[in-house]
Parts: sequence; structure tokens; C-alpha cells
Amino acid sequence: MFDQLKQMKQLRDFLREIAAHRVTMEESGVSVVMRGDFAVEKITLNSALDTGALERTLLRLLTQAREKIQRDLTARLSQKSG
Repeated sequence: MFDQLKQMKQLRDFLREIAAHRVTMEESGVSVVMRGDFAVEKITLNSALDTGALERTLLRLLTQAREKIQRDLTARLSQKSG
């Protein structure tokens, strides 16, 4: 039973660590900050861009941020298990 409690605490600590992780991606005056739990924390837009360019840039940055977080989490998990 104590082992299960210890494992639950380790999992809770790991989830907090993940949520505290931040990734910032920037391009053409547009930036995205995403947390390790994939929540978008902040978006900064460039009003000089037209709507189409802004949409494409934002989609690209969100995708890049998600992929970076996935790579970071994979690396952290392999460190913890190795």
C-alpha cells in the first residue's frame, strides 16, 4: 500500500513538473507560449501581418510548440525510466 502511495506521489510530482515546463516559439513577430500539459499560455500577434499570413504563422507555431513538448517529454520519460 505504501508503494502505491509513493508511486502516486511520484506521478503527481511528475505531472506538476510537466505543467511547469514552458516552450516559446516565435516567427515574424508572432509568438506562442505553451505549457508542458499542452495548454496555450500566451499568444502575441503581429498586427502588420494580413489575416492569412497570421493564421498560417500561428498554426505553424502551435504545431512546432506541440512537437517540441512531445520531444521534451519523451526525453524526460526515457531519463526517468533509464
